[in-house]
Amino acid sequence: MQDHSQEEPDPAGKKLATSTSLKERYLAEIGEKDDGKTVTVAGWVHAFREMGALAFAILRDGSGKIQVKIPFKLEERLERESAIQVRGKIKKDSRAPNGIELEAESITVLGKVYQTPAFYPDQKNEPGLNVRLDNRSLDFRREKTRAVFNIRASLETGFREALLRLGFEEINPACIVPTATEGGAQLFKLDYFDKPAFLGQSPQFYKQLAVIGGMERVFMTTPVFRAEKHEGPFHINEIHQMDIEMAFATNDDAIAILSRVFTSMLARLKEKNGADFRVLGKEFVLPAQIPVRTYTELVEMLSASGDKIRFGHDFSKEQEAKMCELVKSEALIVKDYPTSVRAFYSMPYEDNPKLCKSYDIIYRGMEICSGAQRIHTPDLLEKQIAARGMNPAYFKSYTDAFRLGAPPHAGWSIGLDRLTMAVCGLENVREAIMFPRDKHRMSP
Repeated sequence: MQDHSQEEPDPAGKKLATSTSLKERYLAEIGEKDDGKTVTVAGWVHAFREMGALAFAILRDGSGKIQVKIPFKLEERLERESAIQVRGKIKKDSRAPNGIELEAESITVLGKVYQTPAFYPDQKNEPGLNVRLDNRSLDFRREKTRAVFNIRASLETGFREALLRLGFEEINPACIVPTATEGGAQLFKLDYFDKPAFLGQSPQFYKQLAVIGGMERVFMTTPVFRAEKHEGPFHINEIHQMDIEMAFATNDDAIAILSRVFTSMLARLKEKNGADFRVLGKEFVLPAQIPVRTYTELVEMLSASGDKIRFGHDFSKEQEAKMCELVKSEALIVKDYPTSVRAFYSMPYEDNPKLCKSYDIIYRGMEICSGAQRIHTPDLLEKQIAARGMNPAYFKSYTDAFRLGAPPHAGWSIGLDRLTMAVCGLENVREAIMFPRDKHRMSP
């Protein structure tokens, strides 16, 4: 859960930095130390019961809950999930949750409930995923859903903070592109002022152009779009990526950065999100290390374990899960894939062009990151484009940049949606995305 306990008073010493005109404190900031103080808080009615002349409500905000004692007659019953403001005095009470109670002096209904909710956030039987997604704002009030997005936010913050410490700068690539950036995936076509255009399936070209242009270390978080008609729990059509690119770097340099950043992201979860994992009923263990193995080594290990895999084929999901078991680690970096199964811009080894300087992270049996050292010589780049059945002329604005002193460079991309799914132990990637987009869903 978000921690607001470290907010400092303003210079006058009267308000916390989180104060607004409607709400002075987050509920998580209030404790026994505030006994006798009068505060104004706001949130949602989580529960309500009447006991003769008294009434009690459980008030919930984004940080926690508090019991509210109502010692006066209300004009109308408080509806569950209505938004209210309460002004009253904090009192110690061992019978109350958290050992404190807010005795109301006034209550103002700020947002009424006009229809029966499709479900209540505290109900024991969990609503189906489609019902939750159809009522997403209500679903965000569930503790488990909030825990998932607290964890997702920590992952994204950890990514950004780790790279800023390493001297990277944040950029914002375009999402509307004139042609495909990778072979294989279908694209969403647009009518762009009577010209054909597409939603970008990767920020690849733009981050490369940035480092060629002198921005030597860049990172970004960006949506990308794949028009593949998948129905399964692992695929989605609007994907959220966390990318880096670095100049004057080899694949081994980028792998070293990847290991540091990924470890830092997971360490942040260990430090900040213990309460969220408890809400989810999951145990989070920080990997002691991230072993690195070559594609060839893992093919041999799988074959020795009885798996029927042939060199030159990409790994299946079942094989990815088995690889983590074989190396006895939740996280694994796999490098040196066959050139034929990687993107055209992946740099082949000079002494063995059938292999390229590429790598992935497999985490909890799922590929969540992919990267490579890039081809930085224009002739080889055009040759690889043509070898994949694409027309080099369509890529002219991209390949021309490599004729102006392009340095060796490398990068990678972490899928935030899949990583959140893996960390939280979710069954469907849609649970890890605020407003998922698939072939059946465009709203809310």
